[in-house]
Amino acid sequence: MTREIFQQRLRELNDSVLFMGNMVDPAIERSIRALLDQDTHLAHEVIRGVVKLNQLRFALEESFLLLLATQPPMASAPRPLAPAVHP
Repeated sequence: MTREIFQQRLRELNDSVLFMGNMVDPAIERSIRALLDQDTHLAHEVIRGVVKLNQLRFALEESFLLLLATQPPMASAPRPLAPAVHP
């Protein structure tokens, strides 16, 4: 894989992380609303959404680690980030 392809895939992963991050704020707001209103139906919806967020998170982590693993070592490579992704 060339560095150009690597950079493109890294940008795609970054876009996906930003997309996922944009999903978190509404989820937090909905969870607070469910708590304040003691709305169990909304709370269950929030939980289903969190499950989907976690699935996306794990898929992104796997994609990142796979992308990283397929690259030859390079001084500026983000390899130190791998332990931070999967503690």
